[in-house]
Amino acid sequence: MVYALKDKTALTKLADMAQKNSRYFKIPRENFMKYVADAVGSPNSIVLLDEIEGNIFGFIYASVEEYNGEDVCFIQGCVIEGERKETGPKFLSVLKKWCVLKGLKKILFSCTIDDEGKSRANAYERKYGFKQTATILSMNVK
Repeated sequence: MVYALKDKTALTKLADMAQKNSRYFKIPRENFMKYVADAVGSPNSIVLLDEIEGNIFGFIYASVEEYNGEDVCFIQGCVIEGERKETGPKFLSVLKKWCVLKGLKKILFSCTIDDEGKSRANAYERKYGFKQTATILSMNVK
């Protein structure tokens, strides 16, 4: 069942699930807990969980951000565990409704490159109808 997290009771289980999927989500546990805890209850963010009988199968965290002069919904983090094909579409359905309530016209997010050098962007374009409109470059500062 997909629902919006309203309080911080599920944070430990959520951190456990994210940590198990550390291949895709590389944030230290303490930082992750603070990161999500700060979002819970904020009027400009939403944390959605897919939970069945106490097992968390995925989460998505999004917030209102400014991009090119307009407010947009920016997906800050998302992990879907296992083969639950319905989780992604359910997350997007709820997120789109939240966007309409907030008056937001776009959903944006960035994809990381996995250990094999592959981006998940093509999968999101194919599965969910996203269009790649930008590239994010990074550089380590020494």
